[in-house]
Amino acid sequence: MPTARLARLSRHTGARVLRMHCLTVADREGAIARMVAALAGAGLVRDPAVLERVLLAGQSFGDELEAPGVAFVHCRSAMVEGLVILLAVIDQPFWDTVSGRDVDEVFMVLGDEGSLAAYARAVVELAHLARERRSPAAFECDRQP
Repeated sequence: MPTARLARLSRHTGARVLRMHCLTVADREGAIARMVAALAGAGLVRDPAVLERVLLAGQSFGDELEAPGVAFVHCRSAMVEGLVILLAVIDQPFWDTVSGRDVDEVFMVLGDEGSLAAYARAVVELAHLARERRSPAAFECDRQP
């Protein structure tokens, strides 16, 4: 993901952008759990258990995003303050039974109840970025066999 574009998105939306490299998970539930835990560890989530349940219950996991290998997780919730973007590279792709495809990157966008315009802009911009680039080197993840 081009760093300059992420920086611009952060400036224009006020989003906090985080990255996770080489995340080890076996499925979508594991990816969401690990990503929410990372956000909680950074102090960006009020109640991680509630947010995780919300994401799992209402998540189509990228059906609306047509970018091979990318799962797109997003919601607005009172469990988050402001706008948060978390990009994760999965170390070994997993088969997602919901979307019916292999996933090797997960883009997560979370916004609070008052961030509709910034949230919508971030979702659209990340969808475009995901479609434009599919280079594994973009995240500089060292994937070992």
